Amino acid sequence: RELSEAQDTMTVLKDSAAAMQRQMDAANKLLTGLSGENTRWTEDSKQFALRRKKLVGDVACVCAFVTYVGPFNTEFRDKLFAGFLA
Repeated sequence: RELSEAQDTMTVLKDSAAAMQRQMDAANKLLTGLSGENTRWTEDSKQFALRRKKLVGDVACVCAFVTYVGPFNTEFRDKLFAGFLA
């Protein structure tokens, strides 16, 4: 009887340990994946800061272009725009 109870307890503990191991494996897999994301997020943050610095100049350049091409017809605007992008 005591042996049976001890074996039952041991089975429950083994099942619990296996479940914990699966949870730990899943957590480690998640952390490994997120560490790669951290590198990407850091790089994206740097790129965002650089784009933000350039935003005022980009807006000024586009405003100047739109102001300049406003009086011209659509065909000529398209040609100017294609040259502007090149």
